[in-house]
Amino acid sequence: MSKQNTERYKSVLLSDGGVFPRKPLVTKLLLIEGISRSGKFLLSDLLAGFADMEPVQTHVSLEHIPIFEKLGLIETEAARELLRCEVDVYSYEMLIGRTLNLRKSDKSTIFNHPRYKEFLGRTEAADPQTLLKKFNAGAYSLFIGHELMPHIKMYFETFPQMKVLSLKRSPVDLAASWHKRGYGDRIAVDPTFFMIPFRSANGAVPWYALSWKEDFYKMSPMDRIIRSLDTLFAMSQKSYARLPRRYQRLVLFLSYEQIVAKPHETVAELKRFLGKRILPAMKQILKREKLPNPGRLFEKEAKLRDIKKLSSPKYFARLLELEKKYQRSLKI
Repeated sequence: MSKQNTERYKSVLLSDGGVFPRKPLVTKLLLIEGISRSGKFLLSDLLAGFADMEPVQTHVSLEHIPIFEKLGLIETEAARELLRCEVDVYSYEMLIGRTLNLRKSDKSTIFNHPRYKEFLGRTEAADPQTLLKKFNAGAYSLFIGHELMPHIKMYFETFPQMKVLSLKRSPVDLAASWHKRGYGDRIAVDPTFFMIPFRSANGAVPWYALSWKEDFYKMSPMDRIIRSLDTLFAMSQKSYARLPRRYQRLVLFLSYEQIVAKPHETVAELKRFLGKRILPAMKQILKREKLPNPGRLFEKEAKLRDIKKLSSPKYFARLLELEKKYQRSLKI
């Protein structure tokens, strides 16, 4: 079908105004967001120690839909309804036990959750309506997403009552972890790297590098990583600053360093923000995760030596600037 015929066909189909908003299932959405490798699953472990918290989930469609909308690949109204429907479907599937993570070696396995027997019991419920009644009583649907802050306004416009836990981590630690995972050169090459890439004259680039795609393939993998982190930090800061105050109040910023060094203070802060009761199991969770453990935070010298060997002087200097700024912002 030609482009002209496609547009004519769409105009006929959508003559009554486009998609119709369905009644949502999920009204209490809780997002954990942050740059990849910032410790989001560690934070989700702490959340398992609160009442009325569904098991954590992660689905790449929730990350890609706002990107496609921003780039004009999906209409805004359709993107929002698709996002809402995805959250509802995944939450319902989790509620009835279809998508419980039974892989015991995963950080997010259901067997790490103090209420795992309750969640496994859902698989035997004959009538899902009994589960829905308890779900609608106020439980949070919990999702982890990577680099959501640059598009956070769309999430709030779709889920106005949503709350967000935004996790930060040392730029040096992130750069070292990204390099260890091969994030500088895996895009579009590794089929298990689940990020949809975009075209450039020289090959695939991630969405956050589109503004500097001409430089992407001129850079070493480590320089790409540092510039990617720099770009994501700037995007996130600008996006949050542009949020209306009513939405800013629904975002709680935490740091990996804060969780590791002061977990009890972090738990108290989460309690105030979420308004949920701390369960007795929280003590076991902190013990299992070996928290507090500030010793995790003092491994930067070796990482910096390795990064310096793999990066250009320009980008190594930029990483040091980002690290200095980050360390000034820490609460610990």
